[in-house]
Amino acid sequence: MKNNEILEALIRLTKVIHVRLDSLVFGDDERGPSNDMTLLFEAINEFTDAEKETVLSVLPSMVLQHSATLYTTLGDQHQHRLQTE
Repeated sequence: MKNNEILEALIRLTKVIHVRLDSLVFGDDERGPSNDMTLLFEAINEFTDAEKETVLSVLPSMVLQHSATLYTTLGDQHQHRLQTE
């Protein structure tokens, strides 16, 4: 069975058993936000559309900044390890 066929079979299965594919693959707790983040997101649902737009413009920037910092840190650690070997 090819990868694409496996994926299609999994998608059909999730529709039959009414489960999201990520829940089936990763479990319920592995991909979701922590409890404190869930509470924040629930509060954000009560925001006005303008307030939600502000949140949606800030969060992706913060995620990108975090990813760049993490990438730089990992790159520095890898470079240091190469120099000490």
